[in-house]
Amino acid sequence: MEKEEREQKKQRDQEEREEIKQSEKEERDRAERQANMEREERRLKREAEIEVVKINAEMEAAKAAKIKSASNKSQELLPRYQR
Repeated sequence: MEKEEREQKKQRDQEEREEIKQSEKEERDRAERQANMEREERRLKREAEIEVVKINAEMEAAKAAKIKSASNKSQELLPRYQR
């Protein structure tokens, strides 16, 4: 009887260790997925910020080109009206 009880206790202890191991693995996996999601979120945010900077630069360049074009046009027309 005592031997059977020891075997059962051994079996329960083994099952408990395996459950703990599985639980720890699941927790590590969850933490890793969370960290990956946070990294991906930061990467996407950086990409979006870079895109905003690019768009702003393009808009400023277009505005500068438009101003320069208007300035050139006025310089071309100025002699006509100075006579």
